[in-house]
Amino acid sequence: MNHININAHILSYQCTHNSSFFSSSTNQLPEPTIIKIHTKLPVKALHDSSWFRSTKTKISGNPGPPRSALFSLAYQESQYSLSGCSDWPWSWEPALSWKRAPSSRDKSPGNGTQDQTDTDRRVATARPAAAPEPPKVRHPPNILLLSSMGRSGSSFLGGLLNSQPGSFYIFEPLHSLEARRMLSDAVARETFTQIASCNFTGSLLSGLASEPDFAIRTPSAYSCKHTKKANQTCFDAKKLKQACDKLPIKIIKTIRTRVAWLEPLLRDPRANLLAIHLVRDPRASIISAIERDWNVRPERKCSELEDDLLSGLQLEKLLPGRYMTVRYEDLCEDPYKMARIIFSFLGYKTLPLSTLSFLEKSTAKSDGQTYGIRRDTSKQQQKWRQEITTEQLQGIEEACASAIAAVGFNLFADIGRARNLSVPLYDPAKASVFFPYYGGR
Repeated sequence: MNHININAHILSYQCTHNSSFFSSSTNQLPEPTIIKIHTKLPVKALHDSSWFRSTKTKISGNPGPPRSALFSLAYQESQYSLSGCSDWPWSWEPALSWKRAPSSRDKSPGNGTQDQTDTDRRVATARPAAAPEPPKVRHPPNILLLSSMGRSGSSFLGGLLNSQPGSFYIFEPLHSLEARRMLSDAVARETFTQIASCNFTGSLLSGLASEPDFAIRTPSAYSCKHTKKANQTCFDAKKLKQACDKLPIKIIKTIRTRVAWLEPLLRDPRANLLAIHLVRDPRASIISAIERDWNVRPERKCSELEDDLLSGLQLEKLLPGRYMTVRYEDLCEDPYKMARIIFSFLGYKTLPLSTLSFLEKSTAKSDGQTYGIRRDTSKQQQKWRQEITTEQLQGIEEACASAIAAVGFNLFADIGRARNLSVPLYDPAKASVFFPYYGGR
């Protein structure tokens, strides 16, 4: 086991309303590693086989009450780096050191533990085994659209992606599996691979059969038209397979998957997947979920959002060109521009005519449906600011302050500032950390 003692130094980049961003790095170290902040502020993050893990923890300082912080350990080009956001105001002097604890290989039969100096030096400079090169994407690629929490606009973006000619669209295939307590990272990956390869068997087939109108969004996959009679079922496993085999682009939309689960899936040539991670201001998502009487735990959902964003940074480094993060508010602000950015990521030089038609029909007026794809995008952006209550604002911002900042938005602290639309919502400098189309990554 290895130990790193780190005193990080604060940079000028502001991470949240009263927060700072810090970063420090060292030469490569063998895994596993425990990170400890070398002040009276202990923080632990275990380093896994993909060379990355993050942790959000409560830390206590003097002066002041317990503070929250978000840290990540990343490996790139023979260096480890520790970075994160924290809301204490003072600076630290940079200081970095590490030592390796003795292992059984270091003991000799006669005199116990050998001198570690040379061993430590060799271990510290040894390069870990390189990850295998990912298979090249075959065009057109299949698409996994995921959101860290519900009510983030994934139904709308899913409809936009489904406007591509030749699309086969499955909506929330993990819904029934989660209800039956069968969901895990391995189950999710296998389910997505099955869809991408049109292998409708087992729990995937039974789940789709249990809620076909909810999950199957491709008309040619049904045995009858949507003008069916009451209580008439149109699900047909043979038709489903035929439609999937015929249509080259498989689109999967889910809010029940973590970004940390994706690396093996994106490396799997059977899936031939690109991943788009859609995020939204947590205040807007949570308010929308509350309006629909969903059981939402803001602190848990925002912690998952932060974990997903940090996992996404590492995934982009490991598999460039296979993963993209998109902010819903940017899609609302300029849907045509964002559609061009997203479709360029998918390999298009221009938007298909069917996609332009979708945008024209779908961005002028909302249809008001829970999973609807038509919405007045110009009004969706900050609608929640006029609907949130004082109690909701205080509770969500307290639970989600660092997540709100990570997505690139300002905190309001009081209802008057939230209602006042002249007070800016956006902080472009923050957004550049996670959203590549802003540049300055």
